[in-house]
Amino acid sequence: MDNAFNRAIENQQGAKDKYITGTVAGATTLAVYEQNVDVTPPASGTHTVTLPPVAQAKGNVYDIETPTDATGTVTIAGTGISNIVLTAAADHAVLWSNGEKYRVLVDVST
Repeated sequence: MDNAFNRAIENQQGAKDKYITGTVAGATTLAVYEQNVDVTPPASGTHTVTLPPVAQAKGNVYDIETPTDATGTVTIAGTGISNIVLTAAADHAVLWSNGEKYRVLVDVST
């Protein structure tokens, strides 16, 4: 796993990153290059963030976090993972695609 993780990090060098801020409206599917995501949950209810197709995201690492003023919930969905639910301020998850499924590297959720 360490070697695979190191290769994933090395693949990130020079990759196109896009940092998203603000409210995600309803179901949102990330583009392959949207790897560092700050999602503001709704005042109540849930927003779902779906990871990009796993084969297209091979080698990519995705970091999804709720800001400190989070009040609703954010659900992260993707191939090979059980849905991750972020429910508290500063909850976050880091996921890596091996091309066949996503692996959860970090899940800090309450």
